Amino acid sequence: MLYTITLNPAVDKVIEIAGTLEREQNNKIKKVLYDIGGKGCHVSAVFSALGLPNIATGFTGGRNGIKLVELMEEKNIKCEFINAGSTNTRECTILVDESNLGSYMITESGELPDEKAYSELILKIQKEINEDDIAALSGSPATGFPKEKYCEIVKTLKNTGAKIFIDARDEYLKEVINLEPFFIKPNKYEFQVLTGKKLEKTDDFIEEIQRLNEKIEIVAVSLGEEGSIVGVKDRGVYGFTPPKIDVVSETGCGDIFVGGVISKYYLKKDIEEIFRFATAISASKAAHFLSSDFSLEQTSKLLPLVKIKKYK
Repeated sequence: MLYTITLNPAVDKVIEIAGTLEREQNNKIKKVLYDIGGKGCHVSAVFSALGLPNIATGFTGGRNGIKLVELMEEKNIKCEFINAGSTNTRECTILVDESNLGSYMITESGELPDEKAYSELILKIQKEINEDDIAALSGSPATGFPKEKYCEIVKTLKNTGAKIFIDARDEYLKEVINLEPFFIKPNKYEFQVLTGKKLEKTDDFIEEIQRLNEKIEIVAVSLGEEGSIVGVKDRGVYGFTPPKIDVVSETGCGDIFVGGVISKYYLKKDIEEIFRFATAISASKAAHFLSSDFSLEQTSKLLPLVKIKKYK
């Protein structure tokens, strides 16, 4: 079974602006749509689109929590979220104009779950997840969530024997490195924060990736439209470059990439096929308006256009 754990999910309010968004101007709205938000929720969307068995859990609350589950169930995602007390799941606003220069994302911080909800999540992991499963802990928690609790979640997952895929940032990512998850995916900025170094050349990234590969099986550093550099323990370091496309919204691309990686890993594909697919489906997402939208048909067409380079 594939599990996603999203500690701070969201309902995304996606607003399309006519023309180019400008300050001190009356920017006209063309349409407003609602979508699932939160990194793990986007990962779940890939699993379900590919027909893979999966369960989405984490914390939800209030009217937005109900709406989020409804949106996820429309995508055939099985939801087993834990009610986080009196909290209300956050709403994030994404502005997309017609410039094809990317989106503007305005996010709420989110509310902290109560102790009862936190204990329920720990118990759920202990009782339901086992060594044959894959668990994706994607997205950082709400502001103020203790690092100790985050690490306890990872340790609990570790004790199940499941493969752990982490997509987090800042202090949460730093804290879990010593817990040796199977996979991490920082972006370029997050990776530099993690290493404490200003990395400019590809060789600089490769050196730091290989250092982390001593503890972590797969380290994937996403570089936006430049693709990714991926280090695999005892296998080497690869570069994956996506084809050029017209970008509508890059919001969610990294999450869809992670969903693609886990999906193909679950299906026991080799490294090049795993990351070729992840790169292509992420590019397809960039060509779509909503943050969880992509096309499997378009992904298939993009697959042969992904460039792969073996560095070391």
